[in-house]
Amino acid sequence: MAHSFSHTSAPALTVIGGQPTTSSIDVARHFGKQHKTVLRAIANLDCSPEFNERNFALVEYTDAKGEQRPAYQLTRDGFMFLAMGFTGKDAARWKEAYIDAFNRMEAALANAAHTPERVNMAYAQAAAVAEQAARSVFGAVMAGADEDWRGARWLFCLSHTGQPQVQPVAHDALVLRLAELPRQVMEPGTSPTNRELVELAAACNQRLAQRMAHDAKMLLN
Repeated sequence: MAHSFSHTSAPALTVIGGQPTTSSIDVARHFGKQHKTVLRAIANLDCSPEFNERNFALVEYTDAKGEQRPAYQLTRDGFMFLAMGFTGKDAARWKEAYIDAFNRMEAALANAAHTPERVNMAYAQAAAVAEQAARSVFGAVMAGADEDWRGARWLFCLSHTGQPQVQPVAHDALVLRLAELPRQVMEPGTSPTNRELVELAAACNQRLAQRMAHDAKMLLN
């Protein structure tokens, strides 16, 4: 028995290896078919083994019962080959929706800032930062008391080598550009102590005096 068509969600695409793909699960849901019917249709496609290998990647997913089930990730060409066999007004509407989704995704990837290499690099860097963050937080939790890590703030940055660094940041620390410091100090919600304000003012006056003396020396020379 076919499932009802989905009228509320747009086609879902995933970038794999810099290439937009969709899943057989998503196709089944939108075209109102049982997933096993879509799997059977893919298995029975009259295409070459080379085309099949390029455009239909066999994967697994966890179903509602927690069991591993087979599925496919389809490229644009794989989707088009499969969808040629889907007919009817609703099927035509969803073919257009998928084609539009693929067009928009490919246009974004074609942008100089979204080359496949850059997309893959972004995924790799994000994964590296997440791994480093997990190690840092785990170490803080295991080594310190509750107040050492609960509600903690962390600073993530990449060194010149591209390696991620994660370090805790004090609760009263400000992470901002130097030009924003005067405005931040004047913010009503900011409450530096009198001593902190005096020390900041003294440091600014000292630095200004040094700079003025240097400029005066340069003029005399």
